[in-house]
Amino acid sequence: MLDKSSIPWLPKQPVVWPTYISVGVAAERLGVSRSWVSRLIRDGRLHAIKTVGGHRRILESEVLTLLAAREAEAKEAENAEETVESQSTEDITEHAADSIEEHEGR
Repeated sequence: MLDKSSIPWLPKQPVVWPTYISVGVAAERLGVSRSWVSRLIRDGRLHAIKTVGGHRRILESEVLTLLAAREAEAKEAENAEETVESQSTEDITEHAADSIEEHEGR
C-alpha cells in the first residue's frame, strides 16, 4: 500500500479545479442569447479563455456571480417600485381627503 506521507508534493486537501462552461451553457443559465454572452465577454464583464480549438470557456463561478448580481438588482428595483406605488397611494389619499374637506367647507 502507498504511504501518502512519503510523497511530499501530494496535497493534504483535495484539489478543487475550477469549472469552465461554454458560451451556450452560460447563455442558457443567464437566460440570454449566445451573442449577448459574447458581448459580455468582449465588454469585459465576463472573463473567458480560449481552448486550443478556438472555443471560449467561461468560469462557472463568474456566471453565477453575474446571475446573483442581476437577481439582487431586480429585487432592489422591485422594492423601489413598491415604495413608489405606496407613496403614490398615500399622496392620492391625502389629496382626496383635502379635496373632500375643501368641498365640505364651502
